Amino acid sequence: VADEVRKLAERSAKSAEEISQLVATVQDAANQAVAAMEENDQQVQQGLATAGDAEQALAGISTAMAQVREQMKQLQGAVADLSGSSQQVQDVMQQVAGVIEENLTSTASLSAGQEPLQQAMEEIASVAEENSAAAEEVAASAEENSASVEEISAMTKNVNIQVEQMTDAVQSLASMATDLQSIVATFQLQGRQVVENTAAPSSSRNEPAWPSPKADNDYAPAVPSTSHSAASVAPAANGKRKSTFVWDESMATGDDKVDEQHRVLIDMINGLIQAMQEGRGRQQLDELLTRLERYTDEHFAWEEHCMAEHNCPIADVNKTAHGRFVQMVAETRQRFEAEGASTELVLAIKGNLGEWFMKHIRRIDTNLNGCIHGEKEKAGTHRQPAHR
Repeated sequence: VADEVRKLAERSAKSAEEISQLVATVQDAANQAVAAMEENDQQVQQGLATAGDAEQALAGISTAMAQVREQMKQLQGAVADLSGSSQQVQDVMQQVAGVIEENLTSTASLSAGQEPLQQAMEEIASVAEENSAAAEEVAASAEENSASVEEISAMTKNVNIQVEQMTDAVQSLASMATDLQSIVATFQLQGRQVVENTAAPSSSRNEPAWPSPKADNDYAPAVPSTSHSAASVAPAANGKRKSTFVWDESMATGDDKVDEQHRVLIDMINGLIQAMQEGRGRQQLDELLTRLERYTDEHFAWEEHCMAEHNCPIADVNKTAHGRFVQMVAETRQRFEAEGASTELVLAIKGNLGEWFMKHIRRIDTNLNGCIHGEKEKAGTHRQPAHR
């Protein structure tokens, strides 16, 4: 009995030990379950935050979709406006064609047997050719715009890109329409000159109706004038054309070298205009760009040096404008290399040069004169500046 009791006691002790181990195991499992619950709670909190972010993102997407719908409405309005503009361009082209035909008819009705008149007719034919080329370019641009309208309607995913393209197309059409009006005005001016030469006394008909081309690489120098306004393009009494832009004392900067360089630029502008009037504008474009590139390198550096030396307040404005002009010449050169000489490119650079003459040389460069004379007054002497 004692042995049985002892065995039972041993078994009881062993069972108690096993129960203790089981209790420890259960406690470990409980601790792990608590840790897992805490981790799951954090994940639930993160999930809730992610859900909030997703809700905000969906709200932003909804707002963006509303903006896209509004842009689509605006785009449809722009498409409608562009369609109307294309029709207006076609109407203008038809009117221009009618004017060209009328001018050609009037020219054909003149006495073809007279040598000066024959020469003038050849000049008019050259201008008519440039007019036709410009009209063809406008027509091609109108067709491209019509194709762009159809493409925009189909490609709704590229709304912003298409809007920019349409804006550029409208600006191009407006620029071409302005250029076309300039060409028509030039053509009508030459037509009137033909009529005037025909009606003139026989003694004056022995002179050519239009000036002959100038020598290569050179244009006639700009003659200083006491007038304070630029002369318009019109035949003079002796049969020669007046310069469109004329340098006068109101454009003096106080520095002889700067003034001489300005005269060179005026020569280039007048030379380009005369070449256009003689139907040689596109042939002169490469040479003009080369001269402009050399001119900007030399003239801008010297003029900026003068303004800095005389502490001109407008020096920074002048330098910024020079940078824009250099960029314009570089972009024109790139277009010339890529597309070749075209009437549109000739008209564009003529407009840029004319604007530079009126807005920069007359309004900005002339400030140098006040700076130079201001320093003389401060110094109390009338000696010439050292850089001259």
